[in-house]
Amino acid sequence: MDRLIDINDILAVREIASNIPATQINNAIDEAQAFDLVQGLGCDNSFVYYLSANQSVAKVVTLLDGASYSFEGKTYYFGGVKKALAYYAFARLLQIHNVRVTAAAVVTKVGDNSTTVDTGQLSIAAGNARSAGKQILEQCKEYLRRNEADWTEFECCGSEAPDAFSVTVIKRQGDGNRPI
Repeated sequence: MDRLIDINDILAVREIASNIPATQINNAIDEAQAFDLVQGLGCDNSFVYYLSANQSVAKVVTLLDGASYSFEGKTYYFGGVKKALAYYAFARLLQIHNVRVTAAAVVTKVGDNSTTVDTGQLSIAAGNARSAGKQILEQCKEYLRRNEADWTEFECCGSEAPDAFSVTVIKRQGDGNRPI
């Protein structure tokens, strides 16, 4: 499946460093697309495959990019799937960007001139990004529902996107409470 967004879409919603490895960014995008988008839309991944395979079709472009539209005499706006996906990918980048798995342990990589952000601040920032993505995706779902005659490919199952990731640290007892 082709990616629906790239680094430029993430940069349009949040600033990220230019030296983050492309593999990390692409992994965050792939996971956001496979998990957050599918669950957030409340559909199976066949709809995401449909969007991926038809990115040049006019109605898909509208759904991906967002637009204003009229429904029952009122004008509405939705941000588009790409914008929602960019927020979800950014949230995933915040969670994983400096964590490395080594033979000895999972470590946090810190550069020479950097100061780490505590996990509470990271959780808040990631939660805010996920919340923005979820809100935009809800707008997209409302657009799809209001235009269901044009979107027979979309079947909403009603599931919700997760509000948060959680990380549990298991500590040794009596050994300085170091993480295992």
